[in-house]
Amino acid sequence: MLVIVLAAMAALVFLPVPAIKHQMPALASIAYLVFHPLCHQEASRSFHISGVQLAVCARCAGIYIGLLLGALFFLAVRRRVPKSVWVLFAAFVLDGLLEFSGAGFNPGLGAVPFGTGLWFRKRLAPWLRRARP
Repeated sequence: MLVIVLAAMAALVFLPVPAIKHQMPALASIAYLVFHPLCHQEASRSFHISGVQLAVCARCAGIYIGLLLGALFFLAVRRRVPKSVWVLFAAFVLDGLLEFSGAGFNPGLGAVPFGTGLWFRKRLAPWLRRARP
């Protein structure tokens, strides 16, 4: 059930692109409204596909897509989540709270999310090698 909810949220992130392409701006507006309480949706910090802004900023897009991919991965592998992944999750939460409060450091489009993504890859790669059958 959780994977279905996460898949629906990830799909909703991209909904404005086909909605605008097929001249259904009301449908795109629904996606923007759903995420408005959760994301600042600043155009300068958001990805654009074919000139259409996604429903969330780059960080939130990464979070929603990452949650879906992570849920699918752990569903497939069925192993315990390593402590380093929980530490990374705490770093994401702290970074998000700091930015939400206005005290965060985020120059440009995603320097902090990029850095945490690199760290995540470094911490998760050895664990993935051990998880392979």
